[in-house]
Amino acid sequence: MSEVHIRVEGLEKAFESARHFPGAADKEIDYVMNRAASQGMAWMIPDTPIITGELRSSLFSRQVSPSSMEIGATAPHSVYVHEGTRPHEILPVRAKALRFNWRGKIVFFKRVRHPGTKPNPFVKRTTDKLVKFIHDTFIKRMRLFMRLRQP
Repeated sequence: MSEVHIRVEGLEKAFESARHFPGAADKEIDYVMNRAASQGMAWMIPDTPIITGELRSSLFSRQVSPSSMEIGATAPHSVYVHEGTRPHEILPVRAKALRFNWRGKIVFFKRVRHPGTKPNPFVKRTTDKLVKFIHDTFIKRMRLFMRLRQP
């Protein structure tokens, strides 16, 4: 499974400061993390390669606590897409041969040497964008909350 946990460092300090504004600052933090979970899906869905619909339909992005969220894919093959594979041999498991449709014809092979695949770190790319999004959105929301001017 390709899964990345995002924990935003420094929010604990913000929570401490927020105690001076009971309830209101917590709502701002919760708003930012909820927006980040939604934005994560908005970025990850089009960036996910369409191999089968299973990979795309297994994507998730959710807030798990006030200062953390999870993002990833649960399809069994998602880790191979995300991390890539080394060259490997494919052998039949429940049959005597592997069956493929190749150039419009059905062909059979006793084994196939797969050349491997390049990594496609679609979750990592989304995570990299989300870290900046969370930081920028949180700063903006807190400035508005505390009625501070932009620097």
